[in-house]
Amino acid sequence: GYIVAAPTIIQTITEDILLIDRQGNNITELALADLMQRGEIKRHIRKMKKIYQLRRDHALAEFQRVFAESIQIQPPAGGMALWVKFQKSFTQDQLIKLKELNIDTEQKFKQKECANHCIRFGFAALSEKEITSLIETLNEAL
Repeated sequence: GYIVAAPTIIQTITEDILLIDRQGNNITELALADLMQRGEIKRHIRKMKKIYQLRRDHALAEFQRVFAESIQIQPPAGGMALWVKFQKSFTQDQLIKLKELNIDTEQKFKQKECANHCIRFGFAALSEKEITSLIETLNEAL
């Protein structure tokens, strides 16, 4: 099941459930096994891979369109985010704007080779329209 509550309440409920039921949820496990046997999980994975690939390709194209020669970007071998390397280091004001846009810099991931001019751009949860909008907003911020 699902619950929306304060973290302390959720923690207490979780501990109580673990005391009562150490075996897991048989109904959920049977339902998942059925989905796997019918191939639903594989179909869903294939569908989502296509969607994520389209989003990735769209993000790559939009970064090239908007930033052209001022960035270096490689299609990732896997994952749901792009590492974008800018030619110039970010100023303090630009770092603040990136934080406001919820765009992480290499500092969060300890990427030393970027030296304060890389971002991690997550594309998986965004539509193509949202990707375009965010990249254009990013361009205005930088």
